[in-house]
Amino acid sequence: MLKAPRLLTHQYPVVIIYKRPSVPMPTSIREPSDWDCFCSVIGVGGAKDATLTFMVGCEEAKFAGIKTLLLHMGKNVVHCGGVGMGEAAKICNNMLMAISMVGVAETMNLGTRLGLDSKVLAGIINTSSGRCWSSDTYNPVPGIKPGTPSCNNYDGGFVNNLMAKDLGLAQNASTATMSPTPMGSLAHQLYRILITKGYGGKDFSSIYQFFQEGLPPVEPKK
Repeated sequence: MLKAPRLLTHQYPVVIIYKRPSVPMPTSIREPSDWDCFCSVIGVGGAKDATLTFMVGCEEAKFAGIKTLLLHMGKNVVHCGGVGMGEAAKICNNMLMAISMVGVAETMNLGTRLGLDSKVLAGIINTSSGRCWSSDTYNPVPGIKPGTPSCNNYDGGFVNNLMAKDLGLAQNASTATMSPTPMGSLAHQLYRILITKGYGGKDFSSIYQFFQEGLPPVEPKK
């Protein structure tokens, strides 16, 4: 968690930023005050390149000053509504990200088992209706997209421990609002399985390896 220094309050409201949305929002900031703002962050690998997206929950009158501050750290700053709405947007985004990654992983595994070259299949998907971020930007198959965790033994990126926590938050929200999320529930169970197999610290695209190999033991880092 990151808190803006108090010295900034003469120009900006204090901004509370949670890099890891799995941390429950403190109840104390739910009450209106002269500084309440709650931001969640999305952008796998975006911190280094300052391309993060900040989802801001605050009073509309305070958003302009907060946006000016956050644009020094990210590319997109979106006002989602009152305090807590940025967190809501975050868990919705991450639930969809997990679901799409599971779909791409099982599709790529099926294709390769049918005898298709993985690069050929990825190229077809990425120029067809199946294209999505998990297929063209963050493909889970090693060798498809250089610079992604799948090309680095699934190290780096957004780890399964955090994905499972976010999916758990989404399921809690689903129960509280009586919103059916069967795909989100299944994704949650799959990522919990990855953790039990020792892949908690691996990137969430390692779900592909689970489908392909049944998750062999993780080799210790040298």
